[in-house]
Amino acid sequence: MLSDLMTTTTTSSSSSSASTSSASNEAPISLVLTKFHLLLLYPSRLKVVCRLNQAVILEDRFSGTYGRVLGLCRDPIRGTVWAYAEHAVYRYKIVQEERNIWEIYLKKRDFAAARLHAGDDLLKQDRTVCEEALHLFSVGDYRASAALFAGARSRSFEEIALKFIELGGGGGNGGGDQDPDQEALKEYLLCKLRTLSPVKERTQVIILLLWLLEISLNQLGRLANRMEDAELSNQEVLNLKVEYNRVEANLKGLISNSNYKVGGDLKVCFKANSLFFLSGRPKEEPPHRLQPAAGAQRPVSVDLLRRDDGRL
Repeated sequence: MLSDLMTTTTTSSSSSSASTSSASNEAPISLVLTKFHLLLLYPSRLKVVCRLNQAVILEDRFSGTYGRVLGLCRDPIRGTVWAYAEHAVYRYKIVQEERNIWEIYLKKRDFAAARLHAGDDLLKQDRTVCEEALHLFSVGDYRASAALFAGARSRSFEEIALKFIELGGGGGNGGGDQDPDQEALKEYLLCKLRTLSPVKERTQVIILLLWLLEISLNQLGRLANRMEDAELSNQEVLNLKVEYNRVEANLKGLISNSNYKVGGDLKVCFKANSLFFLSGRPKEEPPHRLQPAAGAQRPVSVDLLRRDDGRL
């Protein structure tokens, strides 16, 4: 490592000017190794280099007033570094050596080490989470990215949701049979839903629930239509049925979750492959019914019942 540092120093110095090229050829006469840095003592200066990226952190030059610099040593108890000359001693105190180490690991995309060295600093932790989520998103690992984005605080919900919508998973007409992009959006919405308080953030919870219901119902409709294709083999039909049952089971589990009750007069239920929004009087004839999309194999209906005050 020392030879690498000397080569780097020589290259960078010789390219700057002729006056510094001679100094760059100096060999260090002493060195001290710390956890993340290397202190190199030259006849005319002290250079501190980061061990992780070989960046020069500090360069302190000696005037020569107190004679020739002789060596460098470190106090193993207090951690103080001493540089001694013929007629003087210089003291260097190391303070918060790890304060920028997390960012170096972050640039190296070593996210686990970056989180470790970020400590209890919430801003650093949040930036690390965002950078890791963006990296996973860029390499196509959308579901893992969605799970991390859900815990990010420095990015708005709208910004992150839009990234997944632009993949084709916004609950519209995009996506294939398995809907991998919609699965990423659903994963983000579900993870975000778990971070919200059903009591304090009731409006946001309702919006996310309705969005998840829309995506799931669209997936069920597309899968049902695909199963009617006569050109599919028995194995392909079986795979579609497995996927259909999985989406349906997840939808039922979401609706039956007691933590996400819409509350008041409105209740959501899933029965006989139909989705209902019911008021406190389920026997009352619903004034509106949305018909299933043309060509859907199974009926998917939404019943809306008005409250006593006339509002939905």
